[in-house]
Amino acid sequence: MIKKEINNCEGLISIDYIVGISIFILSVFFLFNILTSMFIPFESTSDEVKAMSNRIGAILVESQSGLITNGLSPNIIDPVRVSEFNESLNNPLEFDAKMAELGLHSNETKYKLNISLNYINGSIYMSGSSPMLLGGSLSDQFTNVAKTSRIVYLPSDSRMLMLEVKVWL
Repeated sequence: MIKKEINNCEGLISIDYIVGISIFILSVFFLFNILTSMFIPFESTSDEVKAMSNRIGAILVESQSGLITNGLSPNIIDPVRVSEFNESLNNPLEFDAKMAELGLHSNETKYKLNISLNYINGSIYMSGSSPMLLGGSLSDQFTNVAKTSRIVYLPSDSRMLMLEVKVWL
């Protein structure tokens, strides 16, 4: 009979080593879960509102249902459509219908909107004594606002202007 050596440790892993590595992996996993859950209150819906802001900007300057003169010339806005749009944004009776038309009101969420037509330097473009396009809600300083700016051309004044669309929840 051949006697086996009992004290030979080749290929064996100590139970202490397995327990130590398991505790280390579990503690790293637990720490990762705790740290990531601490930052959840700081996460925002910025991707969602940015997408909405971009979509509204595209509708207004690229779609026939927006502010453009015709579908073949995007970013060239019609002053008559702009003034009609401004009136509907500033009329409380038409505001909700215009928001629903733009897709900003649904059963689940109600987005807020602010649209303005500015010079390139940022000042409001005036038509006579009143702004040509300045309407919607005003945000407070703690709100996550997504802003999209689109360069447009106003052929009646031969001016390049900036259409700013701000959307938030």
